[in-house]
Amino acid sequence: MDRAKLLLFPQPILTVSTGLKTELSVYFPQSLSKGARVTAEAPNVNAPNPRTEAVAIGIDVGSTTVKAVVVDPVTKEILWSDYLRHQTKQAEFVLAFLERIGAAFPNLPKEKIRTFITGSGGSPIGPHIGSKFVQEVNAVTLAVETLHPDVGSVCELGGQDAKIIIFKKNEETGGKTAITSMNDKCASGTGATIDKCVIKVGLPNEQVVKIGFDDSKLHHVAAKCGVFAETDIVNLVKSGIPSLEIMNSLADAIVMQNLSVLTRGNTLRHKVLLLGGPNTYLPFLRDCWRKRIPRPGAIAATRTPRTCRSRSSSSSPRTRSTTRRSARASTA
Repeated sequence: MDRAKLLLFPQPILTVSTGLKTELSVYFPQSLSKGARVTAEAPNVNAPNPRTEAVAIGIDVGSTTVKAVVVDPVTKEILWSDYLRHQTKQAEFVLAFLERIGAAFPNLPKEKIRTFITGSGGSPIGPHIGSKFVQEVNAVTLAVETLHPDVGSVCELGGQDAKIIIFKKNEETGGKTAITSMNDKCASGTGATIDKCVIKVGLPNEQVVKIGFDDSKLHHVAAKCGVFAETDIVNLVKSGIPSLEIMNSLADAIVMQNLSVLTRGNTLRHKVLLLGGPNTYLPFLRDCWRKRIPRPGAIAATRTPRTCRSRSSSSSPRTRSTTRRSARASTA
């Protein structure tokens, strides 16, 4: 606890913690059991760091995981980083991170430490640890503008929310204007939905992270609602549809849902940056984004061109009948 007290202070001076959104976008729910850890590339966290210069600490308290990073505020070098699935114990895990950071940097004067917090669970915790709260959409926007200035759009899938950010150039000022859209009211089309559907399909984690996207045989999955999506997945499993086809259908439904709803009639601008754990760990999801995102110069409607795939003509009779059965089951 004494170590943690070194980190409790007000008056933050620099919001460099927003960089953790791109540095630590690593999340795959099923692979992180309680107490499991994924550490980004950084110096050995077990050896105390003799550093006495100023540092900035960024903490991201998400819906399913807590991430923390210690960076040099001048060079932006990552000095320490870690992330854990918090099992709904957000505050406890934040405290544990602070204690570990205090142990990793025993020589740091407390006046040279600044902390910043973001994420859906960051607002209520921030005042208790003297951290400046940064709303997560603003955090991602600032991080991308700083670290990836050539990016025109951002698509992020989190544990229980999804967001799309489109940067447009202001012709008058020459600066950028960010158009943001976020789904934080429902977990449909997010990591939580994927997590539950993977359990329903019964694929081992080692196989899920190796699946490639194949849209030759896709089936109906209602991505507008996580519960309906699970129902459709169960129906597909009962119908004997191969697991890989089911996962590809889920990825397609999630991507199309986010493209049609979160873009709100806007066209994604080149280059598109994919963020968030599902995009980081699931190759078939990334490949699906690459196939479904309209190419530069193409006209993107509010509903991206699903009809161009000629789904019914390329599917077998069995696939079409299963699709109709799934559609009826989801509306029942």
